[in-house]
Amino acid sequence: MLRYENAYLVSTNKLHVDVPIPSDITFRLAEQRDAENLSVVNISPNTVLERLSLGDRCVVAERNGKILAMLWSATGKLYLHEAGTVIDTGNGAFYRYNSFTLPEERQKGLYSGCSVALYESYVAEGRHSVFGAISVFNLPSIAASKKLGNKIVGESVLVSVIGIKFIYYKKWPLPVQRLTIIPGKPPKNMRVI
Repeated sequence: MLRYENAYLVSTNKLHVDVPIPSDITFRLAEQRDAENLSVVNISPNTVLERLSLGDRCVVAERNGKILAMLWSATGKLYLHEAGTVIDTGNGAFYRYNSFTLPEERQKGLYSGCSVALYESYVAEGRHSVFGAISVFNLPSIAASKKLGNKIVGESVLVSVIGIKFIYYKKWPLPVQRLTIIPGKPPKNMRVI
């Protein structure tokens, strides 16, 4: 079994939002009581509860109590499964992942609003940098990320052969070995995202 991934690491220390955020939308951190309601944005209640119990944060956008969009984040030593990358957010950063907006609510500023609310919750704790990983082939996501002020700060390539992962960091802003080999499952000190 062979797998290949090529991903950009994007980052910013200051979000830039040029899309008007709707005034009839509320942005807030999700809680355990939201687990069932988040199924409308393609996430199971069990996944919500598991992520929240691990310390991840989710910002939801809602109108009249109906959830329209979500955006997740995590901190710590993370193995990013989709990107095939390892990242440690340290004490000053967080990693943004897994966003979804209902199709009929897209292009209305909900992703931007969720991003701002999430960023502000971490800034209050002294975390000012945000990271994200995007496939080099996902041009719409790269464009949306740049609109928020993110810059491409790294690039990695993953080749996995029979479960052995070879991660090559072409460019990376954090200290890392150029080539990392993960035989089988990621080390126990890393969380898989």
